[in-house]
Amino acid sequence: WLGYALALVFAAGGLAALLICGPLLGERDIFLFFIPAVVVSSAYAGLWPGVAATVLGILGGALLTVQQGHAALGDVLSAVVFGLVCSSVVTGGEWFQRVRREAQAFNRRLESILDTIPDAMIVIDETGAIVSFSSAAERLFGWSAQEATGRNVSMLMPSPQREAHDGYLQRYYRTGERRIIGRGRAVTGERKGGGAFPMELSVGEVKTAEGRRLFTGFV
Repeated sequence: WLGYALALVFAAGGLAALLICGPLLGERDIFLFFIPAVVVSSAYAGLWPGVAATVLGILGGALLTVQQGHAALGDVLSAVVFGLVCSSVVTGGEWFQRVRREAQAFNRRLESILDTIPDAMIVIDETGAIVSFSSAAERLFGWSAQEATGRNVSMLMPSPQREAHDGYLQRYYRTGERRIIGRGRAVTGERKGGGAFPMELSVGEVKTAEGRRLFTGFV
């Protein structure tokens, strides 16, 4: 419903802008004022709100041309072109929404799986920033996923490992030498608020379809 509301509000805004700027433009570019309504509503809510915004734009432009008494073949062609352009925009908006819904569903499934894994699981990106922090990791380290996500994984290590961690990553990128990736190793972790403890860490490396490199750590 918010998508339909956006379509209505932006279409009304386009009509108001057209009434204000119309005298400066003459009979040209009437339907351009309604494109933002189509873009916003379809990007936010997908197919049908985008279609609604397209229909509102065509009706608003047609009503204005008839009211001003200069409806002609050119205006009909402009309406057709507007409809074709908006069809592409709406199709792209629906595709974007479908991809986003699929990604959200995948993330929910992944989170439910991670929540059932007894070992703590931490996923970091190429810079060492935490991108995933399982429930077991929350219990083990004392940080919530919200607190840990986006921060450098070195926050889970005591000194001097904390200061040296990014150097380990850079050396791996430079030399390709695997010191811990693909094998288990006894290391030391640190809980929130201090308190070091021994742990066994297994690290794996994955690459996403976009070519992004991620490292998974099981504790």
